[in-house]
Amino acid sequence: MRISYDSVYKLLFSEPTVVAHLISGFLSPAVDAALNFSAEECVSASFVSDALQQRHSDVIWRLCHSDGALSLYLVIEFQSTIDAHMALRMTTYTALLSQQLVKQRKAAGSSWLAPIIALVIYTGKAPWTGAIDTRQLFDVTTPQLAEFCPSQRYVLLDQQAVVAHLDGCSNSLSGNLVALIFRLAQYSDREVLLHWLGKLIEHPSLQAEDSLRRSFAQWLKRALLPNWLKHYDDDIWRPLVELSEVYNMLAAEKKLWQVWQEQDHQAGRAEGRTESQLRIARNLLLQTNFSDERIAFITELSVKQISALRF
Repeated sequence: MRISYDSVYKLLFSEPTVVAHLISGFLSPAVDAALNFSAEECVSASFVSDALQQRHSDVIWRLCHSDGALSLYLVIEFQSTIDAHMALRMTTYTALLSQQLVKQRKAAGSSWLAPIIALVIYTGKAPWTGAIDTRQLFDVTTPQLAEFCPSQRYVLLDQQAVVAHLDGCSNSLSGNLVALIFRLAQYSDREVLLHWLGKLIEHPSLQAEDSLRRSFAQWLKRALLPNWLKHYDDDIWRPLVELSEVYNMLAAEKKLWQVWQEQDHQAGRAEGRTESQLRIARNLLLQTNFSDERIAFITELSVKQISALRF
């Protein structure tokens, strides 16, 4: 079953390593240098105002400064559609978070509030047109009244625009996990997808962190593959746990697609097709732990033929 990008992005951006790459690659160098990534905490993204109205943001992180003197909060919201009043929504989230922090600081005997960075990650196709600052939402005809309009800015990462920028510059952030996420979500060419998926699988962070690897596997299976594959079968892909299994299966699908597309234009080559199917089946037997039934489904060979290849 396909699920929304927003839901799986919440899973990915709840991983400390992904947030570290987000800050180092896409926020200002000064912010990156001031933070101590060993002291991160994902906090509740639900608020209840004094009027008992409940609000939900997507992901909130508490990050500690290197000297430990002050914290910084990062509020992340995921959008697949344009919201003209997004700045107002982000103001609501940061205001409610600040009210929550006031109560905590009073209990701790302190009055200082931590800075809050509001960040919107937009995954839609149309260029983002929403106001970035709440001040842009007010109709002020008298310049003297402008100072009375509340100002709250948020950082916008338009996924499509980010990838276009990365493709056009020398500093392409090829080792940045968030850049890899954006690229895999944007590209549609199979060769390019397999290239960047290979980079993701080989990434040192994913090699070292089981939880991170599982989160990426879920994202690939549930959000990306239904878009990539013309004939997506959830029963086939759901049991895959490792990224390498997803990669091998996708590579096999690619080979089959190429072979069968060519043979659609060249009748009478059934024998050649069978040989190609057998070659792909042998590769899957060597590179994966797939059952005979699953390999038979992929290659359109019989289970008996697959069993015979094991011996």
